[in-house]
Amino acid sequence: MNSSIFKTIVLAITRSRRWWLSASVGGVAALAAVWWLGRERPMPATLATLPWPASPFRNTVPGVAYVGSDRCVSCHPSHLASLRRTGMGRSMAVVDPTVAPPDAEFDHPVSKRRYTVVRKNGQLWHRETLLVDGKPVAVLNDIPVKYVVGSGRHAQTFLAEIDGFLVESPITWYASRRAWFMSPGYDRAEHAGFQRAISDNCLFC
Repeated sequence: MNSSIFKTIVLAITRSRRWWLSASVGGVAALAAVWWLGRERPMPATLATLPWPASPFRNTVPGVAYVGSDRCVSCHPSHLASLRRTGMGRSMAVVDPTVAPPDAEFDHPVSKRRYTVVRKNGQLWHRETLLVDGKPVAVLNDIPVKYVVGSGRHAQTFLAEIDGFLVESPITWYASRRAWFMSPGYDRAEHAGFQRAISDNCLFC
């Protein structure tokens, strides 16, 4: 047999063996990874299973729920009265139409919307109307606002409840202007309307 042909055959066999060896090692590694990921592991301890640290305060134990300021006023009326005079103490409340900003109506040409604030049925309502060539053609939303965010020192933004979800009204009362205008982020052609959901992160901020 020609020596060059023999060398070629030996080289091919050697490479073939190396390939099978590599494939075998790779297969074993893959099976080991599958076993490692699929094996049963002990569940990590959760907050409920950990021992709760002792505390002299009764509001730190599991199961404590929010009770609101009304539960505190019977024992601490002066503290609550002082808190109510601060901006933080008036940062969010149920809308009271008797003290809410005045009724108004203004157009927002950028989004082709007209916004109306009106009191009816003992509630404060925000209405959104579509404009075409400056004329109203359809009422898109007519919703009672339920909560007000902000003390009113700088501004007040209003929240409505729709199908169990809190959403932001597109309009805000600005104390420095003494006027209603678009809520932050709404002064543009395409805005969220009454579809901007309000999460707990928004309220904590």
